[in-house]
Amino acid sequence: MRRLTSMALLLTAASAALVAMTAAASAAPYAAIIAPARSAGLTDLGRVNAAQPITLSVVMRFRNDAQLDQFVDAVSDPSSPIFRHFLTNAQFRAAFAPSVQDQRHVAATLTRAGFSVSASPDGTILHAVAPAAVVERYFNTRIDAVRQAGAGGTRFANVAPAYVPEALGGAVRDVIGFDSLRGPTTDHILAQSDGLPDKLGPPLKGPHGGYGPFAIAQAYNYPIQHGFGGHGQAVAIAIDYDSSDADLAAFTAFFNINRSGKVVHVPVDGGQPYNPNAAIESTLDTETVGAMDPAADMYVYNFGAAFTWTEITDAYAKAVSDNLVEVVSSSFGLCENDVAQSVIDTITMITKEGAAEGISFVASTGDFGRGGKCSDGTGQDVPAVTRYFTSVGGVDPTIDTNGNLVSQREDQGSGGGPSDIFPIPHYQVGLPGVFSTTTRNIPDVSGPYFPDAFYINGSWGVIGGTSWAAPATSAFLGQVDQVEGSRIGFANPALYRTFKLHGYGIYTDIVSGNNGIACQTGYDDCSGIGSILGLQLAHKI
Repeated sequence: MRRLTSMALLLTAASAALVAMTAAASAAPYAAIIAPARSAGLTDLGRVNAAQPITLSVVMRFRNDAQLDQFVDAVSDPSSPIFRHFLTNAQFRAAFAPSVQDQRHVAATLTRAGFSVSASPDGTILHAVAPAAVVERYFNTRIDAVRQAGAGGTRFANVAPAYVPEALGGAVRDVIGFDSLRGPTTDHILAQSDGLPDKLGPPLKGPHGGYGPFAIAQAYNYPIQHGFGGHGQAVAIAIDYDSSDADLAAFTAFFNINRSGKVVHVPVDGGQPYNPNAAIESTLDTETVGAMDPAADMYVYNFGAAFTWTEITDAYAKAVSDNLVEVVSSSFGLCENDVAQSVIDTITMITKEGAAEGISFVASTGDFGRGGKCSDGTGQDVPAVTRYFTSVGGVDPTIDTNGNLVSQREDQGSGGGPSDIFPIPHYQVGLPGVFSTTTRNIPDVSGPYFPDAFYINGSWGVIGGTSWAAPATSAFLGQVDQVEGSRIGFANPALYRTFKLHGYGIYTDIVSGNNGIACQTGYDDCSGIGSILGLQLAHKI
């Protein structure tokens, strides 16, 4: 991993000091308002038990946040002199992490109010636990027990706005956790098996017809086909249920893949153990990454099955503070218009820190076509649409028995389109083909959508969706890190720059398919730039 030079660090420190002085002069106490929880299909069951413990994530403000924005833009810009000169954890904490003084002040204030407080390693998030009555009183809100359609069990939600007291001053940016509602849902589709094993020579496919990892690696010329199997790299999966090492071993054995990388299972907020009836997504993700990056380590950050935004942001925060992986893959989402601004802000802060340290974030666009999971057909899914994620749509490839790509068509279920919320990023400004010239357009690229071979708990099947495309792209980025000899970090500026410079010599244009927006020549909100030509792109990115 490249590091900042002494001179660059000096310049960063000097600029940070200037920003800090400006911020100190203008800072003032404030009271932030957290909107009531929102979700379709809620049934209010009345006030929650006053003694029920509730855990809040109190998100601290970064020091020198404007300077951090400038640094991340520069370190991700191929034309910058500090391109990919990423920070270590220690360097980030020294320049940008919340001050120890602010952490102590907020922790002490919350403790006096009746909370039990603990801090994340970098102090960005304080976890504050207290009975519901204390939470209601301190944040001037009301929390009710609710039943959420499709979520199972009883959950809780703030049915009135919550207010961040002025006593916390300008040190706190957001507070999340006033509800335990299920947030996003996973992005995969299961297919019926045809029941007939495929006997076409080497195992290009699984027993029931889905493509195996080498079909994709060969068709898209992944670097693994040229000796880059992810050695020295690590890829993380963020998901609700844990995966099974036995399933992964059976899957890789069938395809004659020898894994040398380790698998590390990291429970977050208690985690959720492997359950074959509920671990479809984690199994798909780990089999994809584990087989396509056989030399890479894989970290499975499994959070609670409640699938709340608090659990998800805690998983992202732990992956960043651990700083053991080059890529974090996510295959779930929820419409941006149904996600609280405090959650979006928190995801953006965590992934911005990750970008400063060279961690790439990848997410699926969803399997509901244009508009993703947005009920009115506008807007896109979080986290894919957020600022520091590479969003991945999905193509249906046709691959011959020799592993050659014959054709590909963007699947009609592949999510994509313009955001309702996020402004257009600089790398999409002036790009021909974007649906919106003012807001972010997704996907950025497309990966394999359907059909994928799949093994879980003793049974083979066929699966697909952008939940396959996202980990397949994450596996590719892990290989790119090995090709480049360094982390690549936030990938989008480099992906778009290589497209503008080299066009379809390193990508394949997808001109067939319609997800609500027709695929056309060049960039479009149907397939993004298109699919990758693996090794060619890896040498240019």
